[in-house]
Amino acid sequence: MDGVAWQEMAVCGDLGLGNVLDFAFAPNGDVWVATGMSLARFDGRVWQDMGRMVHSIAVAPDGALWATGWEGTQDSYYVARFDGVEWTNVLSSSLGSLQVTPDGVVWGAAGERGLARFDGQSWTFYDTAESLPLSSIGVLALAPDGALWASGQGGLAHFDGQDWTVYPAGEGVQALAFAPDGTAWLGTSNGAVHFQPTDE
Repeated sequence: MDGVAWQEMAVCGDLGLGNVLDFAFAPNGDVWVATGMSLARFDGRVWQDMGRMVHSIAVAPDGALWATGWEGTQDSYYVARFDGVEWTNVLSSSLGSLQVTPDGVVWGAAGERGLARFDGQSWTFYDTAESLPLSSIGVLALAPDGALWASGQGGLAHFDGQDWTVYPAGEGVQALAFAPDGTAWLGTSNGAVHFQPTDE
């Protein structure tokens, strides 16, 4: 396209190993990249390989990085918090997509187990038997207003802090992101879908 220039920021060697799976952005401008086999940080000048195998990441309001990955051996899955100096493992389990809401609560997609929630003290798992309206949770995203959204079998669900609202979706949602105006973009097996949430 005229007037548009793409810039390659890193090749696989810069990021350790693997394919880029997730991004997160720190308040200081650092870019975090998870590849499944590595975790890298870009400070605007150089890439640093953090020496961890991570597939999903999220940055909390306090700037801490949350990551889920594995240690390279059977049953060595984890969720951990990095404060810029030290890593603290907080869960010995595998989670998918991670998000941290503005109140500091950590949410993780737990697949058939539904959703995992960490309030800073303990983890709670929610499934369809506990009023979670979707099954097989795959992707989590935050809207501009800080509300949590989840995709799963049956469509999309929006959580306002107390209740869930479900929006049926005919296609399997593989990616979910929100534009600044609050509209959602869905990546499906049949292409991209633009979605305008409406009040029930």
